[in-house]
Amino acid sequence: MIPRGSWLAGALEELAPALALAWPGPCFACGADLPLAAEAGACPACWAALPRRTGRGCPLCDLPGPAIASPLDCPDCRAARTAEPDGARALARIVAALEYRDGAVAFHRRFKFGGDAALATPLAREMAAAWRARGDGGDLVVPVPPDPLRWTVRRRAPRRLARAVARALGLPVAPRALRKRRPTPAQTAAAGAARRRALAGAFAARPALVGGRSVLLVDDVATTGATLREAARALAEAGAERVAGLVLARRP
Repeated sequence: MIPRGSWLAGALEELAPALALAWPGPCFACGADLPLAAEAGACPACWAALPRRTGRGCPLCDLPGPAIASPLDCPDCRAARTAEPDGARALARIVAALEYRDGAVAFHRRFKFGGDAALATPLAREMAAAWRARGDGGDLVVPVPPDPLRWTVRRRAPRRLARAVARALGLPVAPRALRKRRPTPAQTAAAGAARRRALAGAFAARPALVGGRSVLLVDDVATTGATLREAARALAEAGAERVAGLVLARRP
């Protein structure tokens, strides 16, 4: 077994796109046989079936929901205005490419927890398409930074997406413009109030890199938007003119 984090594991990870073309194998999402030109280990049917964010939802934070016509109807936006007023003001909006359900869950887990670097470019293409269709502005791409003490493969996901999104949109990327001051507990299962407490003051931005810029803040999944709002607050304090969030998927 090749140790995760070793130079050999890293080399194989970088070679993953070429290996996938040479030996495509079964689709990781449904198990069907892949054509030779299959993209990043998934069949065309699974790519086509991804739950793209095209339905009703909050126009501010992109929370899916047929009954959400405005931020006034959105539980996440209402909570943010009360508990995170500075972050809510700093973050102009969130745009998500996918809803975090069905095939999106399998693709995200494969990319983030399985370390499949071949998925970065096609997933970023989905994000760039969503931003062109529903976003506005942005002249610098900044990833949400990883936990400084969490040395796992998943810490690379937002940075990889940010670089690929920047290429797709033709924008510069500044991976070191934002840093995390301290480790925080895993946010996946935390409730909204617990997320806000854990993230308060967790980020710091570099004024020399973001001052006067319109920042497109990139992350993989938004659950309540608390991480994006706190990161946006740090960017605004460092002089960013405007901050908007772009994520691969939004949890319903």
